[in-house]
Amino acid sequence: MELSGWSFTQGIEFVFLEGTRIAPGAFLVVCRNKAGFAQRYGDSIPAIGDFKRKLSRRGEGIVLEDASKKVIDLLKYSSAEPWPPVSREFPASLERICPWQAGHRPENWSASVPSQTTPGTPGKRNGCHSAGLPPVISDVLFQPPAPLRNATIAVSAADPGGIKKVDLCYRVVSPGNQPDEVAIPMKLSAGDEKCGIYEAVIGGQPEGTLVRFLIKAANVAGAERIHPSPNSPRPNYSYIPVAPAASARIPRGLVIQVDPAPSGRGQKPASEWNGAFAYVPAGGGAVQTFDPIGVVTAKRKNGFKLRFQKDRLLNGMAAACFDVEGSPRCLLSEPLSHELYRLAGVPAPFTEHIRIMMNGRPLGYRLLIEKVNKSFLSRNQIDPSGDLYKVVWYGKGVAGKHQKKTNPKTGNEDLLKLIDGLNKVSGAEEWQFIVEHFHVEEVINYFSVCMCISDWDGFHNNYFTYRHLGGTGKWEMYPWDKDKTWGDFDGAPPRHDWYEMPLMSLGFTPEDSPSGRPAPAEWSWGRGPAGR
Repeated sequence: MELSGWSFTQGIEFVFLEGTRIAPGAFLVVCRNKAGFAQRYGDSIPAIGDFKRKLSRRGEGIVLEDASKKVIDLLKYSSAEPWPPVSREFPASLERICPWQAGHRPENWSASVPSQTTPGTPGKRNGCHSAGLPPVISDVLFQPPAPLRNATIAVSAADPGGIKKVDLCYRVVSPGNQPDEVAIPMKLSAGDEKCGIYEAVIGGQPEGTLVRFLIKAANVAGAERIHPSPNSPRPNYSYIPVAPAASARIPRGLVIQVDPAPSGRGQKPASEWNGAFAYVPAGGGAVQTFDPIGVVTAKRKNGFKLRFQKDRLLNGMAAACFDVEGSPRCLLSEPLSHELYRLAGVPAPFTEHIRIMMNGRPLGYRLLIEKVNKSFLSRNQIDPSGDLYKVVWYGKGVAGKHQKKTNPKTGNEDLLKLIDGLNKVSGAEEWQFIVEHFHVEEVINYFSVCMCISDWDGFHNNYFTYRHLGGTGKWEMYPWDKDKTWGDFDGAPPRHDWYEMPLMSLGFTPEDSPSGRPAPAEWSWGRGPAGR
């Protein structure tokens, strides 16, 4: 087939060169970067390029025209429903199911198999290929039941040629065990074989079990669709039966490890997404099920961490720690401290107490603490594209004490430049430098709260510092790990109280305490915004 003069006129900009041809049933890849494509997939796949611009992850239109400017194919894809979801954590692409059906129909597309190295199926038939368009499945409705209560699942299935059968396939998952699927024929309850509502019932299950299910529908022609797609970030629907708790004043959480992470510090979980989580709000709110999630137990001696998929966040959080501190006092000090920072206008991690059960075993009360990351920044309406550093006490030098959490490839030159600039000025020039480079009110409020809660641990440690790259380019600070506050500091002597708390000068150097005593030696680390 002659492709000379054909072109993509929307989404990307590319014109097929003179002499470009493709044989019937063959494949030709159009690359944004032909050299990069060959490096990843090899040079045996027929490919041409390079095209200008790149396709948006959120969605946009693509138009293919022939040499006479006649539109041959078009679509306008999106990252939102009814278009199929694609994993953000593991690279994947959208693939057309039936090449003979219209490209603009969302039901004619599916996610490719996610892969960190070679996503998609360039140069060969799509993995989801079907000679005819499979039935369309939509409007999956169910209400998570109470323990031992049945769950009714209803779906809409449509096909112009007629539906042959619809099956509900489910399994009851326990820690470390995923049994074979049980298939139940779904019965037509409304409509007809071309467009109808189908229903089936899953029997009652004990509290704390994980029920996963999906729908399989086949049409008269034999084309079958599995919904959700096996390549979806969430390849099944799920629920965890939980008893209602209308009178509860503290939320509950149920964690189920499907593939338990191995114990031992430094070891990685057996699977990136290795569990599920049910969040039961206080006061009888609707139970929220998160499946799959990442359950991280390694490297966390005080508890565990849960990671949530980016399009299914827990109260806006992508990750949260569930910790038990050294004493009940610490479990109260931390959320009280973060609340005071928030009242002072300083962005602080979300914290709350929660009653936890893991793998059917009660763990008691834990402190839920939001991780400071890009989702934290977004939740606080802060542009997440800036440079975020976690300040730790055990590192060596400025670089060692500042763990960069975003933009790791750019290094910490901005931080070194900031400290060098502070060291070169004094007096009025120093104040002008601070005004130009810091969100002054936010930083002042941070240290003011440190004084109020007697945070002896918060001058050189236990906070994040962040530089806005867009707009102001200024620095600010966010609190972290505030368990040793409100007059308590590792069993320290009485002089470690509010009255003896050292004040901070403009250059972030601790001065004498209000009583006139000199600042403790452990705070004389020199100048700089983040504890050199």
